[in-house]
Amino acid sequence: QSFMVSQDRYSTSCNNLWTDEELAAVKTAVIIDFGGRLSSLKEHSLAYRDLSVEGDSNKAAANVFASLRWSETIDGAEQVFFPELRVDETDLVKEALVLAVKDRLTRAASGVVVTSLRTRTTT
Repeated sequence: QSFMVSQDRYSTSCNNLWTDEELAAVKTAVIIDFGGRLSSLKEHSLAYRDLSVEGDSNKAAANVFASLRWSETIDGAEQVFFPELRVDETDLVKEALVLAVKDRLTRAASGVVVTSLRTRTTT
């Protein structure tokens, strides 16, 4: 199963406060990140890959399909988490590739955005 982690959970205002239960749950999860949004989970996850550490949408768009395929090869993975991506709708031309990455990750997660890494609470 794949899920998008709500932006409200990884924004700078929440200081990446993950509960012990969430950190335990992520031990059997793969994290596919973008721009380090979920990097605080790297050391706790089964496997971690960032589409682009710098947040480069060109690089992320080029890596998204290979990263999704990679996540399917990780033994013991029970879930895959991606960061929820929000796009600046005032500049869709500039944000076009981010929008494409967001679309692909949203499809992979079947549109499910979670507010908890326990994957039982959705928004």
